[in-house]
Amino acid sequence: MAKRQLPEFIAPFKLARQRQSLQGGLPLARMSRLADEPQQGEAEVRLEFGYDDMGVPHMRGHVSATVQLRCQRCMDAMPLTLDLDVELGFAMNDEQARELSAMYEPCVLSEDHVSLSELIEDEILLGLPAVPMHAEDGCQPWLEQSRAEQELQVQEEKAERKNPFAVLAGMDLKKDK
Repeated sequence: MAKRQLPEFIAPFKLARQRQSLQGGLPLARMSRLADEPQQGEAEVRLEFGYDDMGVPHMRGHVSATVQLRCQRCMDAMPLTLDLDVELGFAMNDEQARELSAMYEPCVLSEDHVSLSELIEDEILLGLPAVPMHAEDGCQPWLEQSRAEQELQVQEEKAERKNPFAVLAGMDLKKDK
């Protein structure tokens, strides 16, 4: 069974009024801000729209995707799998956004329609680590080079280190009686 392709644009307030849900895939290639590395595949998205008890239109759901990043330790490409929970509260202006419950991430909409790809891309970007790196044993060339450099440094330090008592060897320590 083929995965349902999600629309590029959605009307969040309308979807919330109708208590709709969306489930399917969004191509990562559409998400231009992830373009530091070529992206392949899709983000799997499951979203539910509605109003909470306080009358706040919201979107709740889950996003999972495997994105390609550049490891900042070895500078090789690396895949990173993300599983993100999403809770957005929709507002028409900044004042409404400030009044939202802390359980929602505010999303101010200036138009009726918004790009679903951009919304999901924002969530993916927020879920990325500040400094992406392989697990410590995942950067093999760097790890081997680093160990060799550490061993060389230890050997150099031992060679440079002088015996503090070496100065005593040159002194005449015979006692005159």
